[in-house]
Amino acid sequence: MNFEVIQIRLSAEGVWQDLGRVAESAAAHLDAGGLLGHPTLGVYGLGGRRGRECGAAVAGLKGRPAGRGLVHLVFDKDVARTEFGDAEWSPVADKLAAEFWPGPLTLVLPNGTSDGIAIRAEGHPVTSAVLKHWGRSMSSTSLNRTGERPARTGDEAKAILSAMPEGELPVLLIDVGDLGQSPPSTLVRPTRDSFEILRPGAVPVSDLERVLA
Repeated sequence: MNFEVIQIRLSAEGVWQDLGRVAESAAAHLDAGGLLGHPTLGVYGLGGRRGRECGAAVAGLKGRPAGRGLVHLVFDKDVARTEFGDAEWSPVADKLAAEFWPGPLTLVLPNGTSDGIAIRAEGHPVTSAVLKHWGRSMSSTSLNRTGERPARTGDEAKAILSAMPEGELPVLLIDVGDLGQSPPSTLVRPTRDSFEILRPGAVPVSDLERVLA
């Protein structure tokens, strides 16, 4: 596959260089309907503007059946409420989002479907800046071929994209270098007065329980 790359690195002072320019370019790419390879707090992701076209394009690149659910990334809860008006926000969901967003907590909220909808305010500062500049949600999943290990470095992301088939949507990769070995986000289904852990991850159960105590 042919794709474009924007490289961004932390300065010696811990500042992401040219972050405003990168966020503007990535937001314009998303707005035009392109797919974005992007960092998260765990692994690199691949996503785009919410809709069937994005879901089908991502499924084709990953080599998996179309229709599998994606995680919807937002800048904050205000965007989530605006974008997903059919999602049900229980008091538990409100408390968890207020405490752990932005960060590695994905909430699966009822929305009238059998599976609900998975939403996270992404905590990686580069992708968060893109989402803030864009002002919308991005549907995303891990950057990998189905059944293979997701990318954790910029070089791995480029190698995976290079081996993917050519798709109909243009792809832009934000290369931030090595993401380290952080665990995935904790996947939680809030209930009326508690929660169900669907996937353990970076946020310990004890921290979730503390917030609701």
